[in-house]
Amino acid sequence: MTDGLPAIAVAAVAAGAVSQGVTGLGFSLVCAPFLIAALGPRDGVRTALVLSSVLNVVLIARDHRRVLVREGLSLLVPAVVATPLLAWGLSHVRGAVLTVAAGVLTIVSAGVLASGARWHLARGAAGAAVAGVVSATMNLIGSIGGPAAAIYAVNADWPP
Repeated sequence: MTDGLPAIAVAAVAAGAVSQGVTGLGFSLVCAPFLIAALGPRDGVRTALVLSSVLNVVLIARDHRRVLVREGLSLLVPAVVATPLLAWGLSHVRGAVLTVAAGVLTIVSAGVLASGARWHLARGAAGAAVAGVVSATMNLIGSIGGPAAAIYAVNADWPP
């Protein structure tokens, strides 16, 4: 146990960090469910977001030459604009409802990615804006914004 966190949650954080470092995504997909179970929905999401932010700064510093800045900003700007509004709108929603919504969105996103579905509408500025807002929503409710960004990246033909 570390500061009240079960060893399984600590191991999940480590496994998530390895996943993120190797594939570029997956930190919160791996560890958020364990952090949410150990700390509750609100503190679990907050903890996963803080840890994910720190990890991503380290990884961006390591691989800064390969970062697609303009493409990343096309997702980041809509997410940053939408986040405060979404946080306000979701502030009174019960944690259990948000947990179920996060799970459903994750499963649907994984299914879309696994199916190889491609949508012409999921490209360009409009697709990036929608993906950024969906990613922000998923980040707020479950600390798992990567699947929406991955769907956009696949449709926009970003390099791996």
